[in-house]
Amino acid sequence: MAERESAASKVPAERPSLKDPAILIPRDPLDWWSGEYRSRPLTGLIFEMGDWCVLCRHDVNLWREQLPRLEALGGTFFIVTAQSQEALRTSASDWGLNGLPVVSDPDNVLARDMGISVCEEPVRPCIQRYFDTYKNNQVCAPGYVIVNQQGAELSAWHQTPTVHNIGGAIDRPVPSNVISHLENRVADAPGESDVRNPNEVLDDFAPYIEQVFCELPDCIQELIIEERHIAAAK
Repeated sequence: MAERESAASKVPAERPSLKDPAILIPRDPLDWWSGEYRSRPLTGLIFEMGDWCVLCRHDVNLWREQLPRLEALGGTFFIVTAQSQEALRTSASDWGLNGLPVVSDPDNVLARDMGISVCEEPVRPCIQRYFDTYKNNQVCAPGYVIVNQQGAELSAWHQTPTVHNIGGAIDRPVPSNVISHLENRVADAPGESDVRNPNEVLDDFAPYIEQVFCELPDCIQELIIEERHIAAAK
């Protein structure tokens, strides 16, 4: 994350009214990121496939619940997706963020710079229609990175999309564990095992999958049952 000088860094990203979820469209994503993490003690990027992904929306809400703890450390985070500005603005979902900025990065510049996987094919044909709305069908997989004001990585994780993890949609770290890890690092205090390993995946994602099962496309329901993430359809 070397410092980069560019005239683009002097041009602010578009920021609509915070009465609606803010959509940021950086003209130079890396320059934008450089300016952001240098402006506060802690800054995080939370990468998600898109608001059409029910499990991504759940993950975003779990992170949103932890935002006050991160703010208490002087930090904040941004949601990053390869969805276009138009797709985000016309979406029926607002991610439940109440104005927390979402960064539209159709070229996946930030994802690639952070080592986040980029998917070009869906795990099942029935969700190809979502991929068709992305530039070159390239969708960033789930992941996160949190850095300090010098750009040093304090905690990070990325998902390798497979059929077993439903294209990266499940088997994610618990956001509350990640923030506990950060709190201990900032305080330079020892933590419990789950805090020392903040990227331990959810022990049992099945209860939530059961809650949203009917919202998922039929072919994804079949895949979840096939991969034994849930015993049977409701």
